[in-house]
Amino acid sequence: MNLDKILIVCLLLTGTIISSGCMGVDTKTVLDLVSPVILLKGSTQYCIQFPDQCEKTETPVSNVTIVPTIVQTPVPTFTVEPTIKYRYVNPYETGERWQGQWFRWVWLNTSGTQSTSRGIVIYGHNYYKTLTQWNDAKGNYQTINASKGNRFLAVYVHQEDFGPDDTGMWGYDSHYFNLQYSQQLHPEFGAYNKTLRIIEIEDSINNYYNIERVLPFGIKRIFAGYRNSDLGGYYIETLWAVTPGKGNAWDGYILYEVPIWVTDDDIRIVGNFANRPVNWRFDSDIKIYPASQTPSEQPLPIPTTKRIAVRPINITEAVKG
Repeated sequence: MNLDKILIVCLLLTGTIISSGCMGVDTKTVLDLVSPVILLKGSTQYCIQFPDQCEKTETPVSNVTIVPTIVQTPVPTFTVEPTIKYRYVNPYETGERWQGQWFRWVWLNTSGTQSTSRGIVIYGHNYYKTLTQWNDAKGNYQTINASKGNRFLAVYVHQEDFGPDDTGMWGYDSHYFNLQYSQQLHPEFGAYNKTLRIIEIEDSINNYYNIERVLPFGIKRIFAGYRNSDLGGYYIETLWAVTPGKGNAWDGYILYEVPIWVTDDDIRIVGNFANRPVNWRFDSDIKIYPASQTPSEQPLPIPTTKRIAVRPINITEAVKG
């Protein structure tokens, strides 16, 4: 038998051992001892017994792409902020802006060599179901009711001359400010007497610089005592020129009548000042925007409170005044 194929190891005990009973070993045990042990070449046991007869082989490495373990970064959570954000508008540009944002323009050489800079800002608004006037002469309250299905909207306007020269240029009164909703323009509400103060507005709303209470925009209320006795001795004068200085600015409210369903998203105030069309939009979370919180010519930082925030909006075509 070829040793390269199969190795047979036979353990043969001499006849002496067999004949002598293997010194006490029974026949079955002896037969087990003499049974041949067969090792196949290349097997594990064979290579253990005959390491020089086996070739050293290396386990082939398969061409496997090792995919790295992906450690997912946890997604941070954020505190939900109001969707109201501040969008800066250049005050010298025409078109759309928000309540609390100035519109400014410059008049050059208005009186020969003098020039002046003007500005208008709508700094507040409120809705009222009804309004009440106090008549000092009669000592009673007089209710102003809106038409059926309507309510009142009061818009607070400030117009100022920033100089440097006192040109004595005229101001833009309430007739230059129109309310737009449903793609139509609506003039101010005029069915009330501006000589008598409106309690809900004039007893609680300060003007832009918090100097005094507001009046109807574009008028001056004067107490004479001997005039208009049926109105408590008051009369009004219509303002004409705007002169430099905070104390000389025009400031006050303009009343409009609007349907009950109208909201801040539906309305805007439009006007044409110095042949420049401008319109203001409103924010339902801001009612009064005093001077201390009003945007100047530079952008404000993102507000920390909802009261002074201004919501951004897609720019639309400016309404022609």
